[in-house]
Amino acid sequence: MREFRPYPNGTNLSGKNLVGAHFQEANLSGIDLSGANLEGANFIGANLRNANLRKAYLNGAVFIGADLEDADLCLANLDNAKLIRANLVNTALAEATLKAANLTGTTLVRYCPKWNCYEMVNLLAADLTDATLTNVVFRTADLVKTKFNSAKLSGVDFHGANLFGADFENANLARAVFTDANLKRAKLNGANLQNATLNRARLEWADLTDADLTSANLCFANLYLANLSNANLSDAMLCRASLRRAKLMGARLVGADLTEANLYEANLVGAQVTTHQLESAKQLKGARLPDGTRHPATT
Repeated sequence: MREFRPYPNGTNLSGKNLVGAHFQEANLSGIDLSGANLEGANFIGANLRNANLRKAYLNGAVFIGADLEDADLCLANLDNAKLIRANLVNTALAEATLKAANLTGTTLVRYCPKWNCYEMVNLLAADLTDATLTNVVFRTADLVKTKFNSAKLSGVDFHGANLFGADFENANLARAVFTDANLKRAKLNGANLQNATLNRARLEWADLTDADLTSANLCFANLYLANLSNANLSDAMLCRASLRRAKLMGARLVGADLTEANLYEANLVGAQVTTHQLESAKQLKGARLPDGTRHPATT
């Protein structure tokens, strides 16, 4: 085990081989570790504010309780890293890989009372496949095309986040909050969205094939041309949701609230839904009904 501490602000260790290095509780503020090999390194409780870790190899590194505020981790490999309770406020993680990383309890955004807004982490196009992010806050974060495949995201707060094209295939999103989030063209096929909050979410062209949306709140959500084939929407709230031209073939809508929903030209062939539920919708013109017939109504 190697121990390295302390280091003056701005120390340059870029490209160094520091496998298994011991930096526990070290003051590494402003240090340059870009491109360094830090596999399995110990950063528990370390101060890495403003540190440069761009393109660093950090597979299996331990950052429990570390302070990485304003650090640069773009293009870094953080696969299997432990970032439990780490401070990642304003940390740049664009195009970083975090496969099977554990970010439970991590701080990724901070409320700024001066400007009445949230400061965001940059995870643009990052890979968080199989990562654990239970109860993490991504409020208003820019997560365009970020990969969350099979990630553990129960209770995560994505309120107002930009998730355009994000990949949540088979992810656990039970009780997650997506209020006002942009999920256009997002991949949510096979995802667990039980009791999730998606009110006012933008879900145009989203893929929700085989997703479990039991008891989810989708009121006022925009699901234009979304694919909900074989999705489970039992007891879901879809009041005033826009489902224009949505694909709901084989979907389970038992107990779902469709009050004032717009189902214009939606495809409901084979869906489990009652006539009474459909009658509560605002618009059914041109919709394909469960029996395959087209609805002729104009209201």
